[in-house]
Amino acid sequence: MDSYTPSSSSGRRSRMLEVTIISANLITKSRGPFYVKLWIVDHQNSMLKTKKVCSYSTGSGSKPIWNQKFVFAIPHTFVVDNKVTSVWFEVFRVRKGFPDKSLGKA
Repeated sequence: MDSYTPSSSSGRRSRMLEVTIISANLITKSRGPFYVKLWIVDHQNSMLKTKKVCSYSTGSGSKPIWNQKFVFAIPHTFVVDNKVTSVWFEVFRVRKGFPDKSLGKA
């Protein structure tokens, strides 16, 4: 979904970005639960972050399914002068009593 909507605060326009995280194919022997974090970084390394989405894995335990939609209102400052804006994903495994373990990012 790629559309324009007026920004509520300044009257400037923002762009809506919708991303759906469907699943992952992890190279791990660990069972879940797993969660994914998604964020957007602009050309000046400013970030728009999301909350984590948890899902217990199904099947072999290393193929979690989220089927979760994220919607970002991208400020006009993130899309100026055709500069590069990146979408990043990071998958974590929940560990009770220990910090959650990052399994990788892209």
